[in-house]
Amino acid sequence: MKLYGYPTFRSQKIAIALTELGLEHERVKIDLGVGEHRSEEFKEIHPLGKVPVLEDDGMLLWESNAILAYLGEREQRLWPSDPKGKADALKWLFFCSSSLEPSAGTLWYEDVIAPRIGKEKNEELIAEHVKKMLPMAALLEDHLQSNGWMIGDEYSLVDAAFGPVLGALGMSRFNILGYPGLQAYCMLTKERASWGTIRKF
Repeated sequence: MKLYGYPTFRSQKIAIALTELGLEHERVKIDLGVGEHRSEEFKEIHPLGKVPVLEDDGMLLWESNAILAYLGEREQRLWPSDPKGKADALKWLFFCSSSLEPSAGTLWYEDVIAPRIGKEKNEELIAEHVKKMLPMAALLEDHLQSNGWMIGDEYSLVDAAFGPVLGALGMSRFNILGYPGLQAYCMLTKERASWGTIRKF
């Protein structure tokens, strides 16, 4: 296996999943900062020039949460075995990619990355996404108060998705300290050995 990525949460979730599953793989850093994702060479791997991409036995798979579902089905580990369980896992993965990630990513970029690269923060955009985040954080807080992990009492590949996203959110001005369930979840995620591998690109 080969993972093309960069140390952002979408690539990190796949690095975590591969580590949790104990799958040998090569990591290929595609440096977004210098535009390697826009090269003609990389566009042969992903025509839209996005990461992560997982290469497995000649197959090139895009979209981070699709990669997680593939790995779960391939390995039959850290993934539900029954149809209802799989539907629940996919529900949370779709929620993560379509609702949570856009706002968490925007807040992380504006509060963490923009100052590092000398850009002025877009306070109007930040306020918009803080407002969007409030009901999502409340939903997750309620869910995590009654579940040890995202889909039950045991760690799964769904948690590989949520851990890095919520970790990025926690670096922004959005106050997860007001959500003890989210805070405890982030701490549990960061205590896992796989967390230490996320920057090794």
